[in-house]
Amino acid sequence: MNKSRKLLLVDNCSLTSLGIKHALSGINEIKIIGIVASWQQAEQLVHNIPPNIILISHTILPFSEITILADFHQSYPDIKIILFGDDCNGLCLQRLMKAGVCSLILKQKLTDVISSAIQIVIQGGYYFCPSTINNSSCPTNTTLSPNNIITLTSREQQVFDLAITGLNAVQIASQLDLAPQTIRNNLSSIYCKTGVQSQVELTAWAWQYRYTTNDNK
Repeated sequence: MNKSRKLLLVDNCSLTSLGIKHALSGINEIKIIGIVASWQQAEQLVHNIPPNIILISHTILPFSEITILADFHQSYPDIKIILFGDDCNGLCLQRLMKAGVCSLILKQKLTDVISSAIQIVIQGGYYFCPSTINNSSCPTNTTLSPNNIITLTSREQQVFDLAITGLNAVQIASQLDLAPQTIRNNLSSIYCKTGVQSQVELTAWAWQYRYTTNDNK
């Protein structure tokens, strides 16, 4: 990260807040502009001093966190949302991502991974702890394809594996030493095979259906 990023922490546990401050103390590019204990306080501060990142405990959110976060993301689409909590059971990964959540982290893992998570989401990627992915759930009437056995070429497999980590087409192209348009063509083919329409949906599809691929070489 080359410039200072403003972070707002929303949590009512002082011990957790101290741990986060300590974990981020070595990152000069991150400036914590405030620590508030309620969603109402967060909304007021965001209105006055919009942060680049909002790090929030999902227990802080009143009522339906999906609806609140979706409304917030619509009002502030450039703010990166990182969500954390003690228990992520019942949280739907697909819906969270559509609501603008870039990262979901278990509270007990927070201080260990928050630095990496922030750097990934600032670059336009997504960071989800494996344990939160395993615990996340989606309703059975999801619009994503239920067929989790797909056939990919070896190249598509490489692109798939990188795409679901949150890398964009340009970043994938750089890693595979290919043209960005080639990656976009591969992604289009993968979308068709999995029945999704975007990289966000592809990531959700992969984790929701615990994808299985058959390489076609």
